[in-house]
Amino acid sequence: FNYVTSWYAGIGKQMETAIHPDLVKRRVLSDTSVNQLSYSSLISMTNSCYGCIDTLKKGRKDITILHETENIATAKVLSNNFFDYLHLVKFNNYWKIMNVVWDYYTVTSTGGSIELVATLKSYVDNLKTGDVTKISELLHPQYKGTLALSHSETNQVNKSQFLTTITENPDFYSKKEFEFEILDIYMNTASAKINSNDSIEYLHFTYQNNKWYIINALRNFQF
Repeated sequence: FNYVTSWYAGIGKQMETAIHPDLVKRRVLSDTSVNQLSYSSLISMTNSCYGCIDTLKKGRKDITILHETENIATAKVLSNNFFDYLHLVKFNNYWKIMNVVWDYYTVTSTGGSIELVATLKSYVDNLKTGDVTKISELLHPQYKGTLALSHSETNQVNKSQFLTTITENPDFYSKKEFEFEILDIYMNTASAKINSNDSIEYLHFTYQNNKWYIINALRNFQF
């Protein structure tokens, strides 16, 4: 609520309460490029009234919590001009938005659930076998993975770092059992959940050039 209403009101201080300093907010432009905002740039744009409206009550604020655990959560926000999928991490008993993928309602490409299920199945199957070549094909070049190590500590990796980790630890996923679930699909964007023996992972997907790609991941071990 603070995230969307501060955008309408142009109040950067309120936006600060909602987002994590390591925030990455992205609109995927193609299967190779994204438009990306950082914590500081989003606060600056908020203060500059990029999203200001005359009457806050008229601002669309449809918020859906898609899934949550003790430490991480995933949600969807529909506002006046665009829609957001969010990954959140709980720090000191307060939720902070870590990853965002968004787009305008005017987007033309729309992905289906059958293709998304196939992508998810391929992802978990290749994690188990350690096939980094096939995993690489499922990850957008601007992929960002976040590991929530505790309530206050995270570790972030890009696509190449994630693939290197799999290469260096080929047996890490081989004995795990995976279950996946599509949480929501909205036009060219989707949210999914993967459970394994010791962790839960939320994924953001983007549909580009007739294919689903993983753009964001948030993972948390079950302490």
